[in-house]
Amino acid sequence: MAKYPVRVKIRKRGAVALMNSPEMQAILREQSRAVASRAGEGFFSSVQQGKTRAHGRVRAATKEAAEKNLRENTLVKALGGGV
Repeated sequence: MAKYPVRVKIRKRGAVALMNSPEMQAILREQSRAVASRAGEGFFSSVQQGKTRAHGRVRAATKEAAEKNLRENTLVKALGGGV
């Protein structure tokens, strides 16, 4: 164990500001667009600001894309979590 333990105190207001910042939203926008493009045609991405953090979302825009996602787990695979 360390001789001088380190204590970290996170200030909630600062963390919320960081997680909602335009820089974080730009990162989320870039990542969600990459997932949507890997998923293929019929998927779109969006970024929304929340109370405590920004949210990136990828969804099916068409009925065909939604059905493909149900059959093939397209979004999971586009995230890198599928086989």
